[in-house]
Amino acid sequence: MDRAVTLERHNLTVTVKELTVADVRDWLRSLQDLQEFDAVNAALFQEEGASIDDVLRMTDLDKAELDQLPPADVVKVIDKCKQVNPHFFRFRAAMIEIGSPSQPTDTPSAPSSEPPVRP
Repeated sequence: MDRAVTLERHNLTVTVKELTVADVRDWLRSLQDLQEFDAVNAALFQEEGASIDDVLRMTDLDKAELDQLPPADVVKVIDKCKQVNPHFFRFRAAMIEIGSPSQPTDTPSAPSSEPPVRP
């Protein structure tokens, strides 16, 4: 599998690495340290299902190089990261789903603000 993305506008070739199980464990531990939380890192590519930190972890880019790229080029790199690391992105999606508040459901045990309907 080709692990390189060429960004011609920047004369740059980015190599994507496949994460090991240990890398995924390290990623999960890093999420618990919110002292270094950066909203841009976490949310700019939320629609693509990745963070800037994910891209840095999976590529040979450093932060200064990545900061100079327009979002469209970062998306190309994210797409390659997804090809090389499909298990990581499925796991990431599952972790986000587990951490999301559940949607309210209309169950008999759920309190309702509606008045009871009389037959």
